[in-house]
Amino acid sequence: MRRFRLDSLLEDLAYARRQLLKVHRQLREFCRQNESIHKNIQLLRSIPGFGFVIPTYLLGRIGDPAHLRAVREIGSFAGVVPSEHSTGDAVKKGPITHMGDAILRGLLVDGAWIAIRKDNELRLFYDRIRAKNRGERGPRIAIVAIARKLACRAHRVLKDQKPYIIR
Repeated sequence: MRRFRLDSLLEDLAYARRQLLKVHRQLREFCRQNESIHKNIQLLRSIPGFGFVIPTYLLGRIGDPAHLRAVREIGSFAGVVPSEHSTGDAVKKGPITHMGDAILRGLLVDGAWIAIRKDNELRLFYDRIRAKNRGERGPRIAIVAIARKLACRAHRVLKDQKPYIIR
């Protein structure tokens, strides 16, 4: 009975993988056929940590990049910006808001792990934030800060319509 159940689950997994591959191919073809989407995807792919999935999902969620105004908009949309608790002159920054697209937030965090290996500037920033936040939370706080930076870079790339260049 266990073998039957295991075989059934493996068949389900194989079917899901085939369907995912089929949808991925169709999505790539759609993006190639639409010139503006294709151009924006290529621009976003110049950012370290951004492959095909992150730019495609990002553009699918935000729509036309021409409507973006503030540099923090994509970060806010993903929920990777710090919360703020202010009274009078005191400004206190807190943890991220989580008030956004959880999938996009997860994709940006995944991209951030790759980006710190490819971009030395981001790696130094990651190390600085991690050192400032000791303990087991330090790496998580630092990688979310990198994800916010990637969101800001995505905004800049889309607004300027120029690829990102690693310095």
